Amino acid sequence: MVWKSKVWLILFVVCVYNGLAQNRYAIYLKDKNNTSFSASNPIQFLSQRAIDRRLKHDVLVTEQDFPVNSNYKQAIANTGAKVLFTSRWLNVIIAEATLTQITEINNLSFVQQSILVAPGLQPTQPDVSNGGIKLNMRIKSGTATQNQLNMLGIPQMHSSSYKGNGVLIAILDSGFPGVNTLSPFAHIQAKLVDQYNFVNIDDDAFVNDSHGTEVLSIIAALKGDEFVGAAPEASFCLYVTEHVPDEYRIEEFQWLCAAERADSTGADILNASLGYNTFDDASMDYVKSQLDGQTTIVTKAAAIASSKGIAVVVSAGNEGNNSWQTITPPADAEDIFAVGSVTATGVKSSFSSFGPTADNRIKPDLVAMGSSTAAIGTNGNVRFVSGTSEATPLISGLLAGLIQQFPEKKVSELREVILQTSSQAAEPDNSLGYGIPNYERIVNYINFPVGVEEINHPYIFFPNPLNQKLLLIKEKNNLHFSLEAIEVVDAQGKNIKTWKPLLTDKVIQYEIDLNDLQKGNYLLKVKTQSSYFTHKIIIP
Repeated sequence: MVWKSKVWLILFVVCVYNGLAQNRYAIYLKDKNNTSFSASNPIQFLSQRAIDRRLKHDVLVTEQDFPVNSNYKQAIANTGAKVLFTSRWLNVIIAEATLTQITEINNLSFVQQSILVAPGLQPTQPDVSNGGIKLNMRIKSGTATQNQLNMLGIPQMHSSSYKGNGVLIAILDSGFPGVNTLSPFAHIQAKLVDQYNFVNIDDDAFVNDSHGTEVLSIIAALKGDEFVGAAPEASFCLYVTEHVPDEYRIEEFQWLCAAERADSTGADILNASLGYNTFDDASMDYVKSQLDGQTTIVTKAAAIASSKGIAVVVSAGNEGNNSWQTITPPADAEDIFAVGSVTATGVKSSFSSFGPTADNRIKPDLVAMGSSTAAIGTNGNVRFVSGTSEATPLISGLLAGLIQQFPEKKVSELREVILQTSSQAAEPDNSLGYGIPNYERIVNYINFPVGVEEINHPYIFFPNPLNQKLLLIKEKNNLHFSLEAIEVVDAQGKNIKTWKPLLTDKVIQYEIDLNDLQKGNYLLKVKTQSSYFTHKIIIP
């Protein structure tokens, strides 16, 4: 086997030197002129589910959504090049071509430029089962998933009957062997809405590396009392985008095209436990200054997917112990969920990548348990794997339950609530971001009585934001003794203090000492003799 590999390599090198190698290129097109598609008839290229999601999020269908011009695609194929797949968002065709063919392609009037993204097609990788960065194969007593689910309050979500039913999750990963045959996945096999292998260019996603199987299991698998996924009633799209044996920029384009397919299929959540910073061809490497949310291909793809109303959940990276240390693209994208890792006790995992982004935004956004996280391997048994790859699907599972429970909420609204109710909301940092989210805190925040607008209630609160720790409350209508109590609630929904005026007070202005409060956002629950309302205050 080794000898045969060496022979293949020698033949490949000979082909390169003879100028006959068929490398893979990203061919950028100038326009989408003369298209037959129209924004007024999106059902031509988007599913009804995708259209409905866009309507919910007030997302307009634009030319960006139109497929690549088929005439351009045919013209490139006519050169003898092999078209592999296309990107409508970036208006790019990925093709395998010789040097002669790519020269001819570059001379076509509608071609803007072409860039080398990888050598020619590689042999199909064997199935392997060593996902994650470190393993602990001991089966623990009791429910294997207890710690990772409890940390996020997911058992409470399940007990409220929210397990992701009706929510469509797209998983972008390296392969899903066993998902179509193993008993822990039997309950979702009828819920596999779509699958495609962008590495092998076929419809078989149930091959290659097992990392995707393990990631999916953390969301979906069920195995008696031993293993419970975070959102086992969700539906799934499975896309293979990662070729484990090597690393080239074509994987970014495979990620991009998978995100587009997820979008057009109507996915609500996109989960990707993948990151890209260095490649086998060093000329393709990124530098930290490019982690600005708008430079790398995969970051652009994540940002566009988010703009279409998809909840994009990606791993922050496992570079914490390496010289790179920083997050890896697409974790630098804005308005997504970049997920870092903590241990079962909530301490940052040493391998979890740090922020900030190049433009000084806090990253990661959230953290979940990624150290010794329970997953299902390709033998159908529980294994314990570590990495931000394992923390990411836990957040996706939590999101699936929340989207099911609050279908009227936009992803942007849920994201804001999740961040503001996480464990470090008052003081986010570039180690844990906004911290560990929790289902009950999120739900309490959403369901908290909104109250009436300040213009309609009988009090004025000032200054707000506070420039001092003494909050002044003034009655508008001189109704003495109407104020019964004020509860101060933090971003996690915890009651910090309760203040009550003395019955002997005959003043129309009150003072509440807030010196004991840290900076952050707080909610006042104001009770009067005849009404109840809330009011937000900010301690900068």
